[in-house]
Amino acid sequence: MNNNRDENNDDDFGLNLLRFGSVLLVLFGHLMLFRPSVSIISSQLAPLFGFLGVEVLLVLCGFLIGKQVYTLLIAGNSSPNSAIFSFFKRCAWRVLPLYYLVLLLVVLTSRIIGYTDASTWKYFFFIQNFGSAMPIFFPESWSIPIVFFGCVILVFSVRLLVKMLPSISKSTLFFITTVGVLLLSFLCKYLYYLHYGAISLMEWDQNIKSVVIFRLDSFFVGVLCVWVYYTCSSFWINFRKPLSFVGILLMVLLFIGVGYFRFFIDSQAFFWEVLYLPLTSISIALTFPLVYQLRSNSIVIKKLLSFLGKFSLGMFLIHYSIVLLVLDYFMLISQLSAPIFFGFVVIYLTIVIVSSFILHRFFEMPIFRWGTKN
Repeated sequence: MNNNRDENNDDDFGLNLLRFGSVLLVLFGHLMLFRPSVSIISSQLAPLFGFLGVEVLLVLCGFLIGKQVYTLLIAGNSSPNSAIFSFFKRCAWRVLPLYYLVLLLVVLTSRIIGYTDASTWKYFFFIQNFGSAMPIFFPESWSIPIVFFGCVILVFSVRLLVKMLPSISKSTLFFITTVGVLLLSFLCKYLYYLHYGAISLMEWDQNIKSVVIFRLDSFFVGVLCVWVYYTCSSFWINFRKPLSFVGILLMVLLFIGVGYFRFFIDSQAFFWEVLYLPLTSISIALTFPLVYQLRSNSIVIKKLLSFLGKFSLGMFLIHYSIVLLVLDYFMLISQLSAPIFFGFVVIYLTIVIVSSFILHRFFEMPIFRWGTKN
């Protein structure tokens, strides 16, 4: 949900690299789920790749959107509320038409292959997983409502506070909004823990990991990074390497250490239901100062990442329910031999990238230009 800014800016190189890399993690993670018999390692890495890719995207979306909102808020504009709301409308014109088009294609594809779901209407209002587990229909869309409601809450909360409390600095109001949502999300998870106690890993995946009211903190951790970046810039720059080291170490502990130290969900319910996901978001956010400072002297690499980043949203939306599931329906991916599967991967990635480019070039951008012009 980026605004249409200059994506060739050197400041964006690291973020473009992180964005495209996280989308690739999701693509390969979902692809590997169809090949569980290849090896034990691949079957364990598949869910980790998909999980980490989406978690990075959630925090990154919070940072990118929060950066735009903060800049408009502090820019000295005589009417920051109007500027922020205008940014929100531009984001909506950039993302919503593509989302709804892909959703309609998924509905049509599902009907053709014989799958129907009575809850499909919820997807049109982003409430498919607002307070409870979402249906298996269009499963990769669970992160979209988190970003949508995160953006809505950030934009309208900041606008409201600026109007109600004009004597307080805008930076402070931005911070209050961010911390308030983080605390609220933490409280929701804690109340869930008090009410349900120990749950299974599948219940955790469906009822906590993918539910909006429990996951807004992932988006707002990225927003909090924006406030740190602008108000503590010397700390952000000077400690970028130690912070990244701590973030990577924390990731290793969360993804590997929990098994080694036997921090399983049935015996450590509080850790899993309340702490695990916020700690994951924090570990990702701690790497942002270093990633943000990454530069490349290669014009080709910068242009390629900028080019691919422009339609990364399309890649994320169509790769699974439209491309992968349809290909599996006709080809049975799990039964392909290793050489044929390698060729299949090339074909799969080509279809995803080319289809996403076509959507971006002939649908996403024309609709965006028309909407913002009018």
